[in-house]
Amino acid sequence: MDPSANDAAAMDARLLGRTLGESYRVLRRIGSGGMGQVYEAEHTVLGRRFALKVLDTERLTRRDATARFFAEARAASQIEHPNIVDVVNFVTDGPFIALVMERLRGESLAERLARGPLPTDDAVRVLEQLCDALAATHAAGILHRDLKPANVFLCEGSDGPHAKVLDFGISKLKPDRTAEQDAPAAGLTTTGQLLGTPRYLSPEQARGALELDERCDVYSAAVVLFEMLAGTPPFEGQNAFQLIWKHGNERAPRLSDRAPAVGTAFDAVLARALEKDPGARYPSMRALRDAVRAAVTVAEPHPGFHESDAPAATRPEAPAPPQRPRRASSRRVVALAGLAGSAALLVTLFASAGSIRGAVASHVTAPPTAGHAPGRSASPASTRRADRPTHPEVRSEDDTASAPGQVAADGLPPPPSRTTTGDRAPSEVQVEVSVTPAHARVSVDGAEAEPVEGPLTLPRQTAVTLTFSAPGYATEVRTLTPAEGLELQVTLSRRRGAAGRPSTSPIKQHF
Repeated sequence: MDPSANDAAAMDARLLGRTLGESYRVLRRIGSGGMGQVYEAEHTVLGRRFALKVLDTERLTRRDATARFFAEARAASQIEHPNIVDVVNFVTDGPFIALVMERLRGESLAERLARGPLPTDDAVRVLEQLCDALAATHAAGILHRDLKPANVFLCEGSDGPHAKVLDFGISKLKPDRTAEQDAPAAGLTTTGQLLGTPRYLSPEQARGALELDERCDVYSAAVVLFEMLAGTPPFEGQNAFQLIWKHGNERAPRLSDRAPAVGTAFDAVLARALEKDPGARYPSMRALRDAVRAAVTVAEPHPGFHESDAPAATRPEAPAPPQRPRRASSRRVVALAGLAGSAALLVTLFASAGSIRGAVASHVTAPPTAGHAPGRSASPASTRRADRPTHPEVRSEDDTASAPGQVAADGLPPPPSRTTTGDRAPSEVQVEVSVTPAHARVSVDGAEAEPVEGPLTLPRQTAVTLTFSAPGYATEVRTLTPAEGLELQVTLSRRRGAAGRPSTSPIKQHF
């Protein structure tokens, strides 16, 4: 028999039917936590059911287990959030110490994934809830450091799964680093669970780094999202050492290669979230959440998410209805509605305060997004490059302002800046792209990256995702809807400590 099964049976014999802390009558075992067995118990006065995570101090094989158990109680109880399990009490009774938590109904995410990947809408919903929960823990000065499907519980909600984050057993309270320095290697939650946690371990945790921040949880959340969509995590191995090495050295596969049915919408988001260098990842859980939301918005809005919630760069650039105010940073020249009847068409040309360069620059700090509908890919023409623009040069605002005669004495607009065939607009437009450093490469909707040389020919009014990369620089992802006159300036940020290559040293393969 499995030694852990022997331990559980021994605990059952001592606990079932017993009342702990004079208030909690133990009814049955319902699972196992990172450091103990989990039982259903009933409060002897209130009659309410709770979950008790019980540790038997007489059978401990790790000297730090009790301290970690107390740390879990402190961490979980400091945060009140609908997506974090509610810890209501902490009791001691002889050799037993117990964490008293709300009783949840449902199944763990690990149990759900055993039946296959989640529908995209459900996976995104769970990821958003995990991001919100961990953002709250980070705001409280706590890192979870052990996010994985076994530590996520799915309750049935009226509008889809409701996720709860569990098990703060190796969480880190930022103000207190003493326990961190005395703790064993980060990420190895318990003896015998080595193969479980390394599948979701960030590279910096795998290196045993003491200086961790919220980006280690960003990485683990991205691994969980990958598994929810693909059915398997990005890295597999025959043992913990192989997994740790892969997390530290191998580039994560593209989700669309592992799960073609999902499409390319999440490829760019996951590529950034799974960067080996923490400085190249999303800086926070909310940034990851917003990037995933924007990717879904471009691909196919899910119920409850509205276009107005997405970053402006991901929304279609068609002229807005009159009642909706335009964003301040738009360079588009818009023709207003003509007068009714036989009156001559009146066109008002106006330009807002900022150019499209300013609009794009304003999104440099916004979460990069990935967009394209699952199952959709850009037409071959969408990735073609042009040696020169095929449309007349688009005049800048300064040019327009200095030549008022162009808007003309007769009140008519200037000639159109593109050639049309009949009444049909061309299916492609050219977007001027300027990238720093000059040797950067660009990938259009996940296609093979190419050098940035002149304008890009892209499909008109079809959202595309551009991924800019260069050795030693953080990847930048931009999602936009191509339109005439659009110009894009991108400046890649050098990775911290990089001199032409990432600063993160690889994990050694030999142990």
